[in-house]
Amino acid sequence: MKRLLNFASRILALYACVYLMGIQVDSILDSIIFVVTLSVLYFLIKPLLMILTVPINFLTFGLFTFVINTAIVLLADWLINGVTIGGFWDALIFSIIYSAIVLIIKLFYNDK
Repeated sequence: MKRLLNFASRILALYACVYLMGIQVDSILDSIIFVVTLSVLYFLIKPLLMILTVPINFLTFGLFTFVINTAIVLLADWLINGVTIGGFWDALIFSIIYSAIVLIIKLFYNDK
């Protein structure tokens, strides 16, 4: 049940970003595929990139993590044809808003 809520919160966050930023999503199926792809990329690629960029993350006090998140969002955008994100800055803002919305929604159903 918790995984289903997590997945639903990510789709809700995607549609909030669509509404706030004007990102184009062709269909609900494309949004589901995009969220699954984004989750898989975050799970597989982000830890590797975080390890490889420890020195630059240290020098930028962790702000380089935003660039890593943006690159992952742009990669997911490139892989999925039904979702269109304008460019680097749109992907950066998308990743910040997306992460913030997912975090806020998780706070409501966290079992602590």
